[in-house]
Amino acid sequence: MHLKFSSALIAAVSIAGLLLAANSPPSDSKQKASGHKKAAPSKNTAATFEKMVQPVLAKSCAPCHNEQLASGGLNVGAFVNPASVTQHREGWEKILQKIRSGEMPPQGVPRPPGAQVDALLSFIQSEFARIDRTVKPDPGRVTARRLNRSEYTNTIRDLLAVDFRAEKDFPTDDSGHGFDTIGDVLTVSPVLMERYIVAAERIASRAIGRSASPKAARSRIPLQKQNHTPAVA
Repeated sequence: MHLKFSSALIAAVSIAGLLLAANSPPSDSKQKASGHKKAAPSKNTAATFEKMVQPVLAKSCAPCHNEQLASGGLNVGAFVNPASVTQHREGWEKILQKIRSGEMPPQGVPRPPGAQVDALLSFIQSEFARIDRTVKPDPGRVTARRLNRSEYTNTIRDLLAVDFRAEKDFPTDDSGHGFDTIGDVLTVSPVLMERYIVAAERIASRAIGRSASPKAARSRIPLQKQNHTPAVA
């Protein structure tokens, strides 16, 4: 029983330097599957799109931006269905920008009534907001970080009540921008891993009482003789 506890303690201390983030994000494949899933338009959305968007595209945009002409490199044929708001959002954002600035339709081309243009802009913008609400945000990857030497020393002291000085046994921590606590900078070299294992055996032995903790060095400081001057009455 004593040996099993010792082995478990050695293993625990060996990985004490590798403090991983508690809430690790899903893998890249899962993030792409869940975080970037395309939201399908509803029946009401499709009906509204056909009523407010398609007539403007067909009358004011398609004559110049079609498969044959594609003026400015734009073919609105890819934007005539409700799913295009999600599938070609970047293109829709450019279209909205052109309409708001008055660049489109250009001069000489009949412009749709202002109410119709406002309805198109409002609908597409509301679809952007709806899509953003249904898409899970991608927080990115969380770097798994290890403890630096100071953190390792404090952790061993607080958890096991063992006075271990990591700065004496472990190699110097990597630093970036003047800090040695950045997860992307702190690495685990083969030398450091070996030191972890050696240190774990020593710390575990001291924690369970198999070896005595080092005694604090004591030194005597001689007191200097003080000259006492008698008080003058």
